[in-house]
Amino acid sequence: MKRLLSITAMLLIVLAGCSSGAGTDELTTINVATMKDVSYAPFLYAAEEGMYEEAGLDVQIQFFDSAKDRNAGWDSGEFDMETADLTAGALLGSLGDDIKITGAPRGAYKLVASPKVSETFDGDFASLDGMSVGLSENTVIEFYVDYLAETEGIEFEKVAIPSIPDRNSALLTNEIDLAILPDPFPTMAVEQGAELIWQSTEEGVTDLAGLNWKGDVDTDTIDTFLEVSNEAVDIVNAEGPESYKEYAISYGLVEEEYFDAITADLEFTHAEAPTAETWDEVEAWALDKGMIENLVDYDQIVYKG
Repeated sequence: MKRLLSITAMLLIVLAGCSSGAGTDELTTINVATMKDVSYAPFLYAAEEGMYEEAGLDVQIQFFDSAKDRNAGWDSGEFDMETADLTAGALLGSLGDDIKITGAPRGAYKLVASPKVSETFDGDFASLDGMSVGLSENTVIEFYVDYLAETEGIEFEKVAIPSIPDRNSALLTNEIDLAILPDPFPTMAVEQGAELIWQSTEEGVTDLAGLNWKGDVDTDTIDTFLEVSNEAVDIVNAEGPESYKEYAISYGLVEEEYFDAITADLEFTHAEAPTAETWDEVEAWALDKGMIENLVDYDQIVYKG
């Protein structure tokens, strides 16, 4: 299910004493495709509070329940920017798409055990060997599944469930043993008997957050969007969860009953460009999986501002 946030406005300039009346300043439109992920609450805050508009941007945000649907939206050509991990950027770059990649506020992806597994899990990752894990294929989710398997010396049975709500439901009904999910779903699952085992924001774990931009979006527009977004991050971090609670609930980023638990220790990050080392790591993983055939030079695709 998708919900559209349309922030469309024109600035009306009234010139006192001028008989011709009024003129207008056009805003630069940015159509954004994003997941229903609380990590992007600062974007929503900036849009609802008129921060983008004040900077000359007309930002329209469309929310998706799965990376598959978001990617389909991007492929339709109607979006100028999408919130997507670097694996998506590597795939688009390999296919020859004209895109720029910038950083994004870092999101947390969490490995959660089903209620059944939680009954016996004692913290030993070796006991997870051979268990089924719900994921979305060829995304940051699968990257982290492979990362954990290699780090812990175990194997997982991968089960492709693109829809995040469906993946969460399969976990809670014990149809799968494990799932990697973005908030609010891990917190909701824990409240219903699941157990949090690992999260991508742990120290030393590669941050794959990114924003994909159409290549024809001018860099001044990108700079303005990122500057305003980072300002919004600072505001909501300073003012606390109440500053964005109404917006996050209204647009389905989080259910009201779980809001306090999810945001209690939530600290948003600035958008920072990925490093060359991170880009090389992602491309190597995607190449090994057969996702991509061609490598794209870091300086060619990553816009650092």
